[in-house]
Amino acid sequence: MSFERNEMISFIENVNPSAASRLNNLIEKKQELIEKGNVYGESYTERRFWLVVDPIIKTEYKRSQILQKTKNKALSVREIAKELSLSSKEVLLHITALRQRNLILLDRIEGTSPKYLAALQEGTEA
Repeated sequence: MSFERNEMISFIENVNPSAASRLNNLIEKKQELIEKGNVYGESYTERRFWLVVDPIIKTEYKRSQILQKTKNKALSVREIAKELSLSSKEVLLHITALRQRNLILLDRIEGTSPKYLAALQEGTEA
């Protein structure tokens, strides 16, 4: 595994252990997918495996960054986007997914801006 990939997974493990566990379970299936293929009979090379899995890791990494930023302070989509150098649209999509998993909550609305706060607490898993 590449250094960058390991760093992202390590960050995810610290912020959202359950997401990291799902990623690690997927990565553990790499050899089986390369040797036997998936349930649909599709075969994978190592390169193809990582082409599929790397975007998943990057998505969970961005979501973990959002959770980390909103852990102790409620932030708006615009504030999160600015701090993480992401577009507001991308942040909103991630927040929607995190809200569906009950990992981030609407804390309050200031003016017309919703403020979000991570539902993760110190020492608890998502």
